Amino acid sequence: MIEKILWEHRHGYQPRRIIDGFKLKERERHAVRKVRDRIIHGLNECHVVLAPGSVYDEIINTVDNRSINIEPITLKMLKEYNEEAYNELLDKVFSGRTWIVATAYSHPIQPLMRSDNRDNFLINLYWSWSFFFELFYKYILDKTSPPIVGWWMPECAYTKEAMEDTYKVANEVAKEYGFNDINLILFLDDRQVKRKGVSIGFIKDRVIVAIRDSALSNAIAFNSILADILCIFKDKLCNVDSPIGEMNDAECYGGNYDPNKPIILEYLYRILEDGVRCSDGKIVRIKMKKIIGIVLEKLDRLNVVDVYDNTSWSDYVPTLDPNLKGSWDTALISKGIFFPRWTGIDYIEDGVVKTYYLIYRQKIGDRIQLRIVNSAWKVAFNVIRKELSNKVYEIVVDYLDRVRGGSKLLREYWRVLLIGEDEEKLIRIHLGDVDLDVYSGLLKAYSRVCQDSYISCPTFWWSIENELVETSLSLIAGGTVLLINTLFKAGDNRWKNILKAYREILLNFDKSSFWAKFKKCIDLQLNLLWDYIERKSRVNTNFLSRIDPTDDYEVNLVARMLYNMAFRDAGHPVYEGDINVHLVKLKILEARGEGYSHLAKRAIAFEWNKSINPMFGEKNIVVRIAEKHYRYLEVS
Repeated sequence: MIEKILWEHRHGYQPRRIIDGFKLKERERHAVRKVRDRIIHGLNECHVVLAPGSVYDEIINTVDNRSINIEPITLKMLKEYNEEAYNELLDKVFSGRTWIVATAYSHPIQPLMRSDNRDNFLINLYWSWSFFFELFYKYILDKTSPPIVGWWMPECAYTKEAMEDTYKVANEVAKEYGFNDINLILFLDDRQVKRKGVSIGFIKDRVIVAIRDSALSNAIAFNSILADILCIFKDKLCNVDSPIGEMNDAECYGGNYDPNKPIILEYLYRILEDGVRCSDGKIVRIKMKKIIGIVLEKLDRLNVVDVYDNTSWSDYVPTLDPNLKGSWDTALISKGIFFPRWTGIDYIEDGVVKTYYLIYRQKIGDRIQLRIVNSAWKVAFNVIRKELSNKVYEIVVDYLDRVRGGSKLLREYWRVLLIGEDEEKLIRIHLGDVDLDVYSGLLKAYSRVCQDSYISCPTFWWSIENELVETSLSLIAGGTVLLINTLFKAGDNRWKNILKAYREILLNFDKSSFWAKFKKCIDLQLNLLWDYIERKSRVNTNFLSRIDPTDDYEVNLVARMLYNMAFRDAGHPVYEGDINVHLVKLKILEARGEGYSHLAKRAIAFEWNKSINPMFGEKNIVVRIAEKHYRYLEVS
């Protein structure tokens, strides 16, 4: 019998939270999970995942001989909601049954955060590494052998610069705890590396990469049929060299998406440990081993692996390229240009941001319809966060630079946020006799706007109208209002400048001169949309010249026909609110040899408005959140 090594890593990400960004109060809204045959009730979507008997119990119960990372904020909440599971995790880590991997505070897309403000990114890294060294690494690292630590880059979002900063800060913190010349293990997807068929290698000296098999990993994440998963595992075990890497969101293993997944995986691993028969008659079985053990064995024999810059493990978006084979929902490509799923940017040409279209099914009323929405809202969301976080950063750092110990206080503020140290005591230790309310307000505003709001998830999804966008915007708005109040109480007139920015960027979203200037740098790629409609509808669009452009009924009828024929592969009608009649009318006039620039402007305005307010509600979510937090202003 042949034995092959399988390493498995689990990424525990921040559960869904709906927060008032000024009061930091969690919304209580009843939530339910079924895990195995257990029904768990919780205060909200965050609480129910962490509650006793729920998803994280399953994760921790089955993490022996594996590695895991859990975000600092999530670990803090786990201790609060489910102390027994938290203590069980600590016991497994300290006894060596499980290897703990560090990860970033607040789950940012690291390269994006770095490009917005490198100082904030370095603070994020320092908070994160300090937290994991304080809780885990100072106890489990052997100072007499090569110290090895692990790091999960959220969404495996990789650039060389972000990797180098991560390693630099890891070394800096390690030295504070008495460790020198550490080795770092990163985790990436096999589609992110140039050399295939390798599961471990060096990116550079002392930076190691563990590479997952994406087909194997996705089988566990997205398939709930045991026979299908087993078939893929059998193919890999029979044809791929050992060791083999597999990793997913930890919640996949815990039953968050499928209550029966823990049972399915129990059967799967039992079969794989007994062995499977290959086509040549050989029997192959797996042996689970922690990645840290494999690396220690192979450290002197690892080869260099080249990693593609600007890649992640899930940056895939539907494309409207009419030349691609297959239906719209199978034509998935990796753009590879600065993380489009989280930035909304397809590519940049001559300083103009090219956006793409998000195509997805949504239940509207009593039926499923196809949505076609531009990604421009993602670009705008990131601009909101960058503009306001940099303004908050400048003022907070200005205050801290005036007093001795200010920069050290900012670096150590993670102790208040993550392990519950007394804020007043920490401020007094570093700053002495200062106005406590002022510096407390500054630090809270900084952590909310410049750190907490950088959670990646808001832009992962399709529409700006989702709860994760609400949470991130709430942290931005609430933290900014807190800064305005703090400056006002301190007699610092800069509160007026921050309030002006709040009104321009949030309250008057899409109406102020700030946004008018912004939209001039955005290309909504209507030409790409029309090219797709024209080719995929398979209609000879010469007939457009025979349509009367003044007959609104006929123009609307033609527009609906063209859109629905172009996207007929979806099996659902296109949502009428996404059909750009102005674009079709413009093409009718062009076919007749006429042209009207005002129609082009209307077509662009239609796409922009639909992007930032896809259901055409009374107010878009940015304004709603801004108005809600505006009520907390204490200035006069």
